[in-house]
Amino acid sequence: MLKRLPGGEEVALTGEGDVVDFPEFSPDGRLILYRRQGPPATISADPAAEVPSSTFWAIPVAGGTPRLVLDPLAALPAVPGTGSLADDLYPSEPGPLAWLPGGRQALFSSRYLTANSALGSYDLWRLDVETGQLEALLPAGQGGRPTLSPGGEWVLLSTPREVAVARTDGTERRTLLTFERVPTYSEWEWVPEPAWNDDGSVQVALARPWQVGEAVTYSLLRLDPGSDESRELGEVQVPWLHTPLWSPDRSRLAYVAAGSGLALAGGRGENPRTVAAGDMPVPLAWSPEGTHLAFVHDSRCCVVDAQAEEEPLCVAPAWGADAQWWDEDTLVVMADAGEDQPQLQAMQLPSGTATELWTAPPSPLYYDLYLGP
Repeated sequence: MLKRLPGGEEVALTGEGDVVDFPEFSPDGRLILYRRQGPPATISADPAAEVPSSTFWAIPVAGGTPRLVLDPLAALPAVPGTGSLADDLYPSEPGPLAWLPGGRQALFSSRYLTANSALGSYDLWRLDVETGQLEALLPAGQGGRPTLSPGGEWVLLSTPREVAVARTDGTERRTLLTFERVPTYSEWEWVPEPAWNDDGSVQVALARPWQVGEAVTYSLLRLDPGSDESRELGEVQVPWLHTPLWSPDRSRLAYVAAGSGLALAGGRGENPRTVAAGDMPVPLAWSPEGTHLAFVHDSRCCVVDAQAEEEPLCVAPAWGADAQWWDEDTLVVMADAGEDQPQLQAMQLPSGTATELWTAPPSPLYYDLYLGP
């Protein structure tokens, strides 16, 4: 379904009934990418050892015939498994996309599917969403989750053991930072989430290995890809692997502080103040200029002024941990309208007035917003 906000009509773009995830607008707003259910993939000789698979499709926002962009089972290599037979294989699928300038091509690192989880292959691929052409740029272990530089010339590659940088064609790769693998005590892998600064440097919150029942210490680092130097800015402690969230200009930091709740601090973690106490408030998104922070607390969507020591404004019952800023004064949230009914709302500051934008069909719900021109 497509709806132009605020008052447009709902338009059904597809009718297959097998959309499973990943609706994403291209950067220019012309296409919607989504995943459709594919055939089960067998991962060993055991007939019951199957995992679900999916195919990637695109459809113009203006409507038309859906077009197959990528069939991972056919295009991506399977990974040798860890089952009882030598020929056990795990199929792969793409991870999140990092769009290249122009919005026609995207980078991704694949992840292989086991019976319990999807684990990173840490390779690098380039996909043309117009033609479906797929190109291998870096092999497994040499790529990583991609984070594109502001100018689109370089890409950070993150893995559970290092952060590297390369040109977006995979050349000139070099390691910026290595570290010890961080245990999660579960099936998933912890991978850092570095962010580019406007001056070409990089900031990253790096978790240190920890024990269950202890706080997790994050080191706050600034990396210089030009000189390969790193500098520690400070550190913060959190109750679990909740990655701290820098404001867009990196002058402020939001994080779940061990033992006290949601904290706002300076960009080095200095001078923290608690803005929401209690059980595990979740920081979601900074406003474009970093004056406000959206977060979820006690199942409600809240906003706090990062510059004034005022109480947070909590309005909408949260449907999930997601929020997007329309502009500096308007937050778009998926709220719980009751009776298993999600509702897209616009939360206006400073009043906190919530306006209904769209009452969605019952769950499951997968959505994206295009807030471009």
